Amino acid sequence: MKAKAALILVALLAGCSLAPRYETPQTDFPARFKEAAELPESERGMWKEATPAEHLPRGEWWRIFSDQTLDALQARARAANPVLQVAAARLEQARAIVGVARADQLPQAGAGFGPSRQRPSAAALGAPDGTDTSPRTVWRAEAFASYEIDLFGRIGDGVRAARHEAESAEAIYRSVLL
Repeated sequence: MKAKAALILVALLAGCSLAPRYETPQTDFPARFKEAAELPESERGMWKEATPAEHLPRGEWWRIFSDQTLDALQARARAANPVLQVAAARLEQARAIVGVARADQLPQAGAGFGPSRQRPSAAALGAPDGTDTSPRTVWRAEAFASYEIDLFGRIGDGVRAARHEAESAEAIYRSVLL
């Protein structure tokens, strides 16, 4: 009884997700550092906080020059750039991994059918020792189905992590493309 309880406990713990919920840390910056020199009002300027824009399309910036030669050079550079090809392959791979991770949320099913060749022993046939037995072909068929309930969030965390990796790969691809 204790062994069964321990086995059930181990099975439940194996499905637990240990991934913490990510929270963006709050960082307060001082308005002025103590080491900074005091500038006159005319030299201070207007500071603007950076706003990342990874999600915005960067476009084909060279088109503003309306130069067909530049357009052709850009097309050749894109086609022959091995770094860009690697980034594109990594993006495709990351998107495929997201698909595999999402597939874990669905029921799994499969089937198999095939022969195997066996020579049974005389004892298995109920024959006396030393009896010559001929090989036989044994056909087998099997089917299975399974589904994992995501009680503790392990599968969902895997999907979320795969999506973040794909977003990262896409940002890298767009940066290389630029």
